[in-house]
Amino acid sequence: MDERVFDISKPHHSKPHGTARPVIVGHHPQMPDPMLREHAPDKPTTGSLPGTDTPMDNLPTEGPADTANVPPVSGADNFMEQPQTDSLPTSKLPDISPQPIVHGPSGLHQAAELGSHSGAPADQTSLPTGQAGWHPSSELPIPAHHGHHVSSRSRKKLPLIVLAAVIVLMGVYAAIDAGLILSGTNLPFHIFGEDDGTTEQTATPAQPSSASTLPAGFAAYRLEDTDISFAYPVSWGLPNTVADPGFSKRGGSNQSDTTYAYLVNFANNKDVQVAVTSGQFLPAVRPALYYDFQRWCSGTADGKLYKQILHFSTANSVDTPTTVTCDQGPLADASKLDNGVIVQLKTTNPDGTPLGDLYTANLNGNDWPVLRVRDVTSANAELIKLLLASVKS
Repeated sequence: MDERVFDISKPHHSKPHGTARPVIVGHHPQMPDPMLREHAPDKPTTGSLPGTDTPMDNLPTEGPADTANVPPVSGADNFMEQPQTDSLPTSKLPDISPQPIVHGPSGLHQAAELGSHSGAPADQTSLPTGQAGWHPSSELPIPAHHGHHVSSRSRKKLPLIVLAAVIVLMGVYAAIDAGLILSGTNLPFHIFGEDDGTTEQTATPAQPSSASTLPAGFAAYRLEDTDISFAYPVSWGLPNTVADPGFSKRGGSNQSDTTYAYLVNFANNKDVQVAVTSGQFLPAVRPALYYDFQRWCSGTADGKLYKQILHFSTANSVDTPTTVTCDQGPLADASKLDNGVIVQLKTTNPDGTPLGDLYTANLNGNDWPVLRVRDVTSANAELIKLLLASVKS
């Protein structure tokens, strides 16, 4: 590859010209500039100095001796080699030395005294006695960083934003601790305090149990496989429950697959029986009994009291339950004890035999919609009313 000619010399390949100025790197000069010398402005070239008889021609002339004493700077290839002054007479060189500026009471003025006249070296400037050298009146500006700049307005808003966030978090924490939100959250500490079991507890009225609402001399009893419970007099003895078999399909080869009714008898009182009847299944084939009926009801046209009955359809000698209708009555011997209970006094069975007093209570459930109490002797009316008042379903 041929070497091309450039107007700029490569480093270490040529020496600087005799009149070239040295390259100064840095904020302050590291060595005196041999090309810059002190001179007195507006100095007359002929005649004598003002106030003296010394002719100007007899003054020492600045020549090569001023620059010959400047030591050469050591470096690679003597880059700062002393310039050749023979090529240009010293008297012809322009005087470009900087003039020091001194701040005084009357403003700015120049120090015109030459260092050579006072015996000082050529690279120093002599200052009047007691006059300090010039220094910058203020520090140099520090360059700004070229990074993310945060304005003073943003810095002022930042504490407010942090304070608002802390207040919001404290409000949410207090709401959780008070149980207003996220009641199942387990907090590390509690603002409103937490019961640790060491303080005395104030009893909160709870839903009364069956035992707490029992009349005096009564005990609680619950029917198995149902949600029905009631209280009975302890004097009647322990209750004994018998399940009456029921059928979802009756006849043919079908067997009992459920319970039609529960009959409760008491060990010490054979005159009272409690019966709870299903609302979906049929009993075995037999004559009708008093508990085969469903809820009591009021006629829509006459307002009289009736009983409901579960109807069924028959196909191929198989009976299937259908609907419940309010069509058994009217009951001439019935009267209301309250909105949920009626009583029939001195009733008889379908065959004409005495049945006694019959109490019918409508229950809430559809599986077991009705409860009846039979009193053969009609001597237990007051205790039966207490029993009916304690029924829960």
